[in-house]
Amino acid sequence: MKTFIASACLLACMAAHADDSPWRVYVAGGISTGGETLLSGTMVEEGSSKTVPFEIKPGTGIPVRVGAEYRLSAPFAVRGAFERMVTDPSGTNGSVTFTSTSAELMGLFSVSPDIRLGLGVRQTTAVLDGTGVAASWSEVGTYTSAGGTVLEAQYLFSNDPARPQRRQPQVAVTVRLVSESFQRNDVTVNGDHYEVGLALYF
Repeated sequence: MKTFIASACLLACMAAHADDSPWRVYVAGGISTGGETLLSGTMVEEGSSKTVPFEIKPGTGIPVRVGAEYRLSAPFAVRGAFERMVTDPSGTNGSVTFTSTSAELMGLFSVSPDIRLGLGVRQTTAVLDGTGVAASWSEVGTYTSAGGTVLEAQYLFSNDPARPQRRQPQVAVTVRLVSESFQRNDVTVNGDHYEVGLALYF
């Protein structure tokens, strides 16, 4: 599976670099916040004996996405991407790491040359690992999602046509709303969140 994903990304990158190609490489990230508290507690701060609180929410962190976008006849486009977000508070007495991995498929519509709106679906898996005092906590384990939805608004700088004669990198400011939930055993955790970030197209 990893080999297939890597090969697909490589082919998309090669296609995206052709001047007349409708493909664009997509890289994005931001700051997201939201979701129900999955785990909270205290840890001893490294380098001191101070006890500090921590809190893990499935929608709070710094997500990073990589993918490819296919620009159809204006004003439509389709984008696929993989997202990864890691939250890892740690201390001298233990650590906790919450890692979520998502696959997204989104359709985008250009309202104007600078503004685009997107609607998509995503599937996420997440793992909560613990060491030290956190290793035996009941919340540690794998969390699954039944699927979620994504709304996205973009403001594009240095916009170009769907099939430009001379390609230029594009930068976009993005606002995203994500609706999803996670399950482990009989426990359901709300993961709804919003994100403000930047997207780059090559």
